Amino acid sequence: MDEAALLGDGFTSAEATAVSGASATRVDEALEDACDSGELFRSARATFRFADTARRRRLAAGLSAGERASGLARLIAAGVEPLRLELARLSSGPAPGDVEK
Repeated sequence: MDEAALLGDGFTSAEATAVSGASATRVDEALEDACDSGELFRSARATFRFADTARRRRLAAGLSAGERASGLARLIAAGVEPLRLELARLSSGPAPGDVEK
């Protein structure tokens, strides 16, 4: 479920399912547990956001390069809205070619 940290605020259950690669049932249970524990907030429009932005950033930063790349590839394959995809790309940190030495 840590991959959901790439999504930023306002992500849907379908986006969390796509980025994680887990089943929809498992993701819905994890989202429910995270809301119950106060880690996530659910809006009236059934979107989610992390209660602690710094924790979301730490989770995203803690993903390996392979986990980030796989999550982004799954989002692309799922046809996630381009702006949401760009947010996930930015949240995943710079690619090796993005940083000059």
